[in-house]
Amino acid sequence: MSILRDQLSIPDGQTIVGGVALGYADPDHVLSTQRTTREPVEAIVDDEAPGRTRSKTRHVTKGNQVAEL
Repeated sequence: MSILRDQLSIPDGQTIVGGVALGYADPDHVLSTQRTTREPVEAIVDDEAPGRTRSKTRHVTKGNQVAEL
């Protein structure tokens, strides 16, 4: 974690709670053969506004607008 703190100038008083790896896997590296289980996106993403219930069907229109049906 100290490498992240140094490279990103994160103060010691702040806690790093997550990270995202970007780039290409090295197929020759042993870690590239390891796979972890993943929760489905629906289990961790909440797109509901307070007081609004989730629509059962969604349709993406031109311009990437989401219409609830």
